[in-house]
Amino acid sequence: MLCDDRQHDMQKAAAFIKRLATLSLCVGSADTMAALVTVKHLLLKNVKCRNLLENDTGGGSVSGTIP
Repeated sequence: MLCDDRQHDMQKAAAFIKRLATLSLCVGSADTMAALVTVKHLLLKNVKCRNLLENDTGGGSVSGTIP
C-alpha cells in the first residue's frame, strides 16, 4: 500500500515505518534484513519521515544521507 505512487498521510507512513523497524528487532536475521530493506525503501519514498532517525536525547544522529 505504501510502496505505490499515490500520496499517503505522512503520519500513517511514519507509524508503519516505526512498527516495521521495531518488528525487525524481534525476528530472525533474514526477516530483519527484509524488513530493513523495506524501511529503507519507504524512507527514500517518504522524505519527511526521515526525522524518525533523529536521536531525541541530543547525542549524535544517524539521519545523514541514505544511499
